[in-house]
Amino acid sequence: MAKYCTQCGRKLEDGEVCTCTSQNNDAIHTANEQAPGGSFTAGSAQTSQTTGASQESQNGQQYHQPGQQQYQQYQQQGQQQYQQYQQQGQQQYQQYQQQGQPGGYTKEAEWINKQKDAFVSGTKSMFSEILPILKSPVSRVRKISSSGTASTGVQLIIAKTVIFLIVVIIGLFMTARQINEASYGFIEAEIPYFQAILLTLILTAGIDFLEAVILKVLTGAFNSVTNINTMITIIGARGIYDTFIFLIVIILGLMAWEVALAALVFLSPISVYIQFASYQGCVNMAEDKKPYAYFLAKLCIGIISFLVVYLLIRSSLGSLISSLSGGLL
Repeated sequence: MAKYCTQCGRKLEDGEVCTCTSQNNDAIHTANEQAPGGSFTAGSAQTSQTTGASQESQNGQQYHQPGQQQYQQYQQQGQQQYQQYQQQGQQQYQQYQQQGQPGGYTKEAEWINKQKDAFVSGTKSMFSEILPILKSPVSRVRKISSSGTASTGVQLIIAKTVIFLIVVIIGLFMTARQINEASYGFIEAEIPYFQAILLTLILTAGIDFLEAVILKVLTGAFNSVTNINTMITIIGARGIYDTFIFLIVIILGLMAWEVALAALVFLSPISVYIQFASYQGCVNMAEDKKPYAYFLAKLCIGIISFLVVYLLIRSSLGSLISSLSGGLL
């Protein structure tokens, strides 16, 4: 009688055992062996991925948190500095408004600073022109006058006036002291400083500016076109030579007045000649008319200077004599 496998239904011979049961067991065993390994591998991979992701997240948080903290600190510091600058700006603006009100001193201080800067700049510019004018008076004066400004000439005239004033005041002070020492204190000479200063101002700056006006007028009278700035520049350049001659005469006068008088006589024509040469080089006029215009200007200014000196010295000598007589009595 034929036999069949109860599992798969295959026909079996006598005493034969079906192999399906052993194959299923082997397959199940193999599956059981592979299943834990596979699950372990996938689980380990998933676990490693999860671990790596968590580590990266932790590292990212570790790097992100300090950066975020520094950014917050910088932001706070920036806000604090901005508030400080804003407060300082408001305080300065309030101070400026308060000082700009009536009774403040900002505008006055600003004006003084501007004048100081202008004075320093002008002084430097003036001193820088002295040596070039001494080297080449005609060409340098012509170049300065071509600029159309009188700043250099005005500065030179003012510098000459200041030097003359200083020397005159020192001379008057020494004279009064010598008079007191010679009289053993019995005579207290009251030197007319005011008259002396006024006379010096008139004979320096006053006469110089007046001469510039007279030169301008007489030059125009001879049908020549010129301007007052050019005349002031010419007078200012001559003032350099006047100052050097004056200082030389004073220094020589301390040694011997005869030598000082001789130096004054021989050196005075230098400044006159320099002025005439500069006038010729800067004035657009017929060459034959220039000497006459210049001579008439010098004649007019000479007469005016003589009258001024005469009147002031006359009044000064009267007050000096009365003060000396009062001291003796």
